[in-house]
Amino acid sequence: MTAVKEVEEARFRSAWERALSANLSSSDFQNGRIPMSKMTEIATAKGHYLRNDAAIMFAEMSKAFKEQFGRHITMTDSYRSYASQVSTKAAKGWLAAPPGYSNHGWGLALDLRGPEAQWNTAERNWLVKHGPEYGWISPDWAQREKPEPWHFEFAGAEVSKTAKAAK
Repeated sequence: MTAVKEVEEARFRSAWERALSANLSSSDFQNGRIPMSKMTEIATAKGHYLRNDAAIMFAEMSKAFKEQFGRHITMTDSYRSYASQVSTKAAKGWLAAPPGYSNHGWGLALDLRGPEAQWNTAERNWLVKHGPEYGWISPDWAQREKPEPWHFEFAGAEVSKTAKAAK
């Protein structure tokens, strides 16, 4: 292993440990009412926030995506406040979860844009195949009942080979 690779792995492990210790318990705040100070801004998508561990794994996934496609993953939505969930429900109707029940309100969901948000593109197919390595999935419901090719959720470290390797 090269010195650069060792430093990069140590940086990731350190960031991962900090993220896990900073994660909130589900009783700390209500869905959509998490203070922005408790979230992590996505470095490649200013103004978008996720739960700490989800943000770190998204950054790793986006880095690998960039190696494949020459650019970072793009998005339209990430964390949604309760008020934002209310307006999203009003605008999107049955496509949106009831306010207070959205994974966006926990900082665990993203809505993508561009080719990665469209069925049968190389970019989306890559995310579906490789996303679970980073804990990110396209949930079954988003492929069937409510077809949303743009929606991805952080399923957590238990599905992520990258996160397991950091232990």
